[in-house]
Amino acid sequence: MRRLSALALLLPISFLIAAGPPPLPGTAELLEDNGEALLKELTNPTGDSGAGHVEKTIVFSGSSSVKIVPMQRFHPAIPGWNYRIVEKPKPGEYRYVRFAWKAPGCTGVMVQMHAKDWHIRYTAGVDLHNWGTKFVAPKPPAEWTLVTRDLFADFGERTITGIALTVFGGEAAYFDHIYFGRTVEDLDRIDATGQSKDGPLDLKPAELEGLWKDLAGESGSKSYRALWQLKAANQGAAFVKKRLGETPDGVDAAKIRQWIIDLDDDAFAVRETASRRLTEVIAIAAPLLEKALKTGPSAEVRGRIRRLLMLARPAIDTDGDRIEKAVRVLEYAGAVEALRALAKGVEGTKTTVAAKGALGRLEARR
Repeated sequence: MRRLSALALLLPISFLIAAGPPPLPGTAELLEDNGEALLKELTNPTGDSGAGHVEKTIVFSGSSSVKIVPMQRFHPAIPGWNYRIVEKPKPGEYRYVRFAWKAPGCTGVMVQMHAKDWHIRYTAGVDLHNWGTKFVAPKPPAEWTLVTRDLFADFGERTITGIALTVFGGEAAYFDHIYFGRTVEDLDRIDATGQSKDGPLDLKPAELEGLWKDLAGESGSKSYRALWQLKAANQGAAFVKKRLGETPDGVDAAKIRQWIIDLDDDAFAVRETASRRLTEVIAIAAPLLEKALKTGPSAEVRGRIRRLLMLARPAIDTDGDRIEKAVRVLEYAGAVEALRALAKGVEGTKTTVAAKGALGRLEARR
């Protein structure tokens, strides 16, 4: 038998199961690149069907994930697992869980956690055996999707001792990046891409544009990696600041307010032009339009504003997701001056709100 080092003999079993560097303070790593060690513990002690394999190609973060062939791999009591879930976590206690999964062609995918029972369950798609679960999506994701849940709010105070990775129907599901965290912010700061070890990146303009696109793409894996690659890029902070600060034709709050006033102009052509211009900058104009709705405008203006917001909602949501991640790039890169400049933008826009939030978090960490 291979001898363990003196250091290893002093470490808890739960740490030996994990691979790579220790997780950030406030987090606990359950699955990243330690799939082989974890799968050895998931022995299906009651004889349920299923197989588990380390997957090196289909990966959310790090260098591997776990592939589960229906139905599951599990164990209620993994050596070293004694994770306390509480409302107000102290060091060594947690409240939130985050995991990534992908289950193309399956009917249901589930993460279960054991705490005296198996009543802690999260499911996308069907709960085939009606075990009881918290549904997080109507169907299993075809692309990598990141799920974050408030364990305490969902299930109360618990002590987690085991886990089950479960899939119904289809050929296989994939699981990766499973962590507990004291706060969502603690989870957000986990860089499992390995980029922090590789040093700064020198990227070409086309590569930066590709990462900008990936930030709000359908693939959760590409979005996650794009955030940390932009953070690591020598030109990343400057590029992100420029993209976040861009407005078509130098549009500012004053112009947007005038276009909103023009929605009630006597001339039909002026009203139409105002609607068109507002559509072009809807991501910036949305909070001012929503504010205008509350002032009791005429029936036509109400109708125009509601149509503008309804037609542009998908674009607003997609752009908002990119903005949140882009602002985090600046926050993690410590680009305080860039955040201060963005925080002075149009009041109520996603960029301005996100920048102010990032500045608040940086101040709190000082």
